[in-house]
Amino acid sequence: MSQWTQKASDAWRQYVEQVRQRLQADGGETDSQEVIDDLRRHVESELAAAGSQVVTEEELKRVLARIGMPETTTSTSPPAMIHASANATIANAATNPDKPDAKKQRKLRFWWPWQTLILIFGVLLPLIAPLFEAATGLCAGIFFDPIPSIWHLLLFLLIPAANLTAWVITTWGAMRWRKAAGWFNALGMGIAFVYALLFLPLLPFSLIGIIFLGVGFFGLAPLSGFIASMMLRRRLRFLTPHSQAQRVPGLWLGLLAAVLAMALAEMPSTLTRIGIEMAASDNLTTQQRGLSMLRSVGSETWLLKACYERPRAATDLLGFVLSFSDPVTPFQARGIYYRVTGQPFNSVPPPSLSVGRRWEGFDSSWDEDQGGIIVGNQRKGLSLVTSQMDASLDGDAALGYVEWTLVFRNDSPWADHEARAQILLPAGGVVSRLTLWVNGEEREAAFGSRGQVREAYENVVRRQRDPVLVTTAGPDRVLVQCFPVLREGKEMKVRIGITAPMSVLAADDAALRLPVIIERNFAVPPATKHQVWVEAKQPLSAKDTALAQEAATGGVFALRGQLDDAQLLDARQAVVHAARAAEVTTSWTPDPMKGSEAVITQRMERLDVATPQRIIIVADGSADMGPAFEELAATFTTLPDGAELSLLVAGDAVVDLLGGTQPIDAGLRDRAATTLRAHRPVGGTDNVPALMEAWSRATGLAKGQAVILWIHGQQPVELASVSALAQHWRRRPDGPVLIEVPATPGVNRVIEGLDDLSDQSVMQLPRAGALRDD
Repeated sequence: MSQWTQKASDAWRQYVEQVRQRLQADGGETDSQEVIDDLRRHVESELAAAGSQVVTEEELKRVLARIGMPETTTSTSPPAMIHASANATIANAATNPDKPDAKKQRKLRFWWPWQTLILIFGVLLPLIAPLFEAATGLCAGIFFDPIPSIWHLLLFLLIPAANLTAWVITTWGAMRWRKAAGWFNALGMGIAFVYALLFLPLLPFSLIGIIFLGVGFFGLAPLSGFIASMMLRRRLRFLTPHSQAQRVPGLWLGLLAAVLAMALAEMPSTLTRIGIEMAASDNLTTQQRGLSMLRSVGSETWLLKACYERPRAATDLLGFVLSFSDPVTPFQARGIYYRVTGQPFNSVPPPSLSVGRRWEGFDSSWDEDQGGIIVGNQRKGLSLVTSQMDASLDGDAALGYVEWTLVFRNDSPWADHEARAQILLPAGGVVSRLTLWVNGEEREAAFGSRGQVREAYENVVRRQRDPVLVTTAGPDRVLVQCFPVLREGKEMKVRIGITAPMSVLAADDAALRLPVIIERNFAVPPATKHQVWVEAKQPLSAKDTALAQEAATGGVFALRGQLDDAQLLDARQAVVHAARAAEVTTSWTPDPMKGSEAVITQRMERLDVATPQRIIIVADGSADMGPAFEELAATFTTLPDGAELSLLVAGDAVVDLLGGTQPIDAGLRDRAATTLRAHRPVGGTDNVPALMEAWSRATGLAKGQAVILWIHGQQPVELASVSALAQHWRRRPDGPVLIEVPATPGVNRVIEGLDDLSDQSVMQLPRAGALRDD
């Protein structure tokens, strides 16, 4: 302990006397000694901190000058009426001379009403607002989605959590937690500031909402939360002892952490926005960079949302700015989605617009494709609940007939829906019958030209009656449309009759590939199976399939079973074989258009086909073609000597795997197989440029001397115009033959564009088994 000189002791007694007189004048006789004791401890602590061993009069006066004389209140109220205790007030006066206790007492008196307001507008309102938005999607449906992911919801909830923490500490005086509260407060303040900026343009609408709807308060939640966090931070600083810190810690680091947290939550959508804008560019290099970015770091969910609506304002500043530019259209986004993922956008369930439930009225009641000529996006609540195929085959005549009964149900509570689907028929097949159930009764459809039947359908749709329409949509493809499938669980039933020639695989074997839905705007639940029954007068078989043979009854053979959607899409599991008599080469049937007066005859002949001089193989480089590459490479051993070969892969750019057209020999076969196996399919690709290049390589040869063999997957989007490709065959019908080989069944916009060409120019290889075998 330091020693005081006599002059220092005299100076201290003089100072203490002055303090006692001031306190007694203010009515504080009972507490004057406590104040003096606190002042003595404070002085001694400062002298000890300065390292003084002997306290002189000059040193003491310097310390007392810094402390000054404690101010007193002028109130005549007894000490018990003062809000803070006498001990706490005097201690603050002694330890924090920069903020006199009288001023603090006045602030303490006025703090209590603000505590209630902060609790309401800084805690409860920011807590209720995001939960209300997650449940209803009100803001997302009208303006922009403030909580597009669960991470945004958690970040927004940090605002009321941080404010509540600071409120409890400042109310109950738990100041030992003030440092942690300072960090937490800064984090919540930063998030509230970002959201307040985003909601700033909506303030007028929020005020209107307060007056008329009572929900406008939710648009004010970020701003009120930000103001409350600032007030609480000031309160934390006000109650901080002077000897511990001048400021509440963590302001700038907390704000930085808030900005980084928001940036991380927005990173997928921000990069996806940038990638979409680049992928939609007219510059090929920029397109490819954008596609590469989307495949590596893009958000598939956010990209899927862009297929249903134009991107709106977002919770990231860059996305907010981009929303005011010219964003990509949903049609453009659908093409980009295919090129990124390799699958059509309507092959997956439509996205939810929020982390919570959305109003059906905003999400799915409007169908812009209704009554049109495209399948479009999936409708929420619309599903296929029954699928039944009944087939009758004649192996000797190589002819099959399939009746496919479909039942659709609409569980949407808000809107009637139109069911749309594109169906791939057996090769050479046609729709020969169409039935619709109306009020439980069967109604047969009339046949006419495409223009006539579409006009009739649209007229009936406008009158809200029950029509069904089937129109051609390319070789062996039809578009089926049914309207209306009534809301609230109502059903609609249709039956499609399909007549098709069977593929004669051998003199004693004919096969029929069952029809399959390749594009739809409705869901097929896992519980919905395709019930199949096939019968014939000849023995039936099905390889690699779930169909089982029934015992022959009355000379009729049958197969029965059920296939799920994936099995029906697989050519190996959806092909039925019928035995036939090899000696039967002629069949006949009455002409249905002329009655019994005329017959239609069919004759089977074996023809020799010359080996082409040049073979150009175009392989689709889309992601789902990986297994097909292996099967295709295995067939290269059968390529004929003496011919020439080109091997092109349709990717983001056309890839020439052989470096030009080369004569076929053993070394080339091995090199072609090796290079194809080494190529990695990715995303979805546009095959038109590769087909154009193949045409160029076939020029100069007579008809039949050049063959383009196109092995492909789905082509659900017309990325490049098919008209130039079709023009080549129209202007030069003696050009190369295009043989298209679907590795997997699916939508093919390219073939749709070549619908009117001769069967001698464009033909499809019927699929009856594994790709290698076919």
